[in-house]
Amino acid sequence: MYRIMMKYALGAAALALLLTGASVVARAADDSNQQLSGKDAKRLMGKATSVQEYRQLATYFEQQAKALELQAAYYSKQADDYPSSTGIHPKVPYAGGWGLHCRYLASQYSLDAQKAHAHAEKYRALAEGGHSGATTPGSLIPGRVTGRVVLAAWPMPLPQHRVQDAVSSGTIIPVRLESRLNSEKNKPGDTVTARVMQDVTLTTGGRIRAGSKLTGHLTRVVDAGKGRGGKISFAFDEFSSQNANEPIHVYLRALASNLEVEEAQMPSAYSEEANPESSWTVEQVGGDVVYRGGGVVMRRPDVVGKPRWPSDDVIEFDHNHRAQAVWVFSLNASGAYGFSHTQIAQSGRTNPSSAITLSAQSGNVNVGRGTGMLLVSEP
Repeated sequence: MYRIMMKYALGAAALALLLTGASVVARAADDSNQQLSGKDAKRLMGKATSVQEYRQLATYFEQQAKALELQAAYYSKQADDYPSSTGIHPKVPYAGGWGLHCRYLASQYSLDAQKAHAHAEKYRALAEGGHSGATTPGSLIPGRVTGRVVLAAWPMPLPQHRVQDAVSSGTIIPVRLESRLNSEKNKPGDTVTARVMQDVTLTTGGRIRAGSKLTGHLTRVVDAGKGRGGKISFAFDEFSSQNANEPIHVYLRALASNLEVEEAQMPSAYSEEANPESSWTVEQVGGDVVYRGGGVVMRRPDVVGKPRWPSDDVIEFDHNHRAQAVWVFSLNASGAYGFSHTQIAQSGRTNPSSAITLSAQSGNVNVGRGTGMLLVSEP
């Protein structure tokens, strides 16, 4: 009888142990599949060390990518429903304003989805013990997508490869000259520098930060003489950001004097200066008009962009619906503005080894510090 009781007792204990083990395994599986909140993911990024944690982060970013892709599709459809020339929406009472706004949102959601996919790939590779070319964990701040609003920004540094590879052809880079160009005083070999004036979003999902520098050199200087004006040629060939220097090739589309740059940041004649700056109407170099109060940029009769007040940043959309950083310029600005005798003789676009050339009809070329330039990237 005693042996029978012990047999049942041991059997019950074994069953209990088996059930406990199964429960532990089940809990471990649940933990592995547990959905992280944005707050939890942010806390875990940079600290994850186990396979389980890497998998949780990979799952989190995969889910975020899907949600962001849905938002991009939604706004892309809205943009198609309200075309630029005729579509009017109650929220933006300008022809095409809502469509343009939605096109911009769709592009931003699409970029964020690409970033989320890159992070999911990174953490999935870490979970499997491999390596990925995605960005370093911790460079993206997790957010939460609710309805049609992303509740956190996802800043991305430039990828760790050549900047020129990341900056696709046709990317606008607005800069302000930090050197003086004078055909009487300068000589070949002198350094020329310019500062990026607005964050430039790249098709790769990276960004050239405002404040980054472009460095180049003078290639040819011709002093004014009898019957001829001065000339000065230069090329920007290096991009500097976050203690990294990389080669780059750009050409010059537009040049604006210091005065033109300042005037483009002041209210136009029909916008009272006494009004708050947030409601000013300002005219870009090249003629496009920024309505800060209405949140649009117009090249009449079309809406072509949007301001990013309280900064002086302005976004305009090119023919491919790509958002371009233009600062104080119109996207279609071309030539020299505010210079009575100086013109762009050569843009630097003809081939990779060509230089930008400024020439004076009479006298010397004299382009001062603070001059604005609208540069365009070339491969």
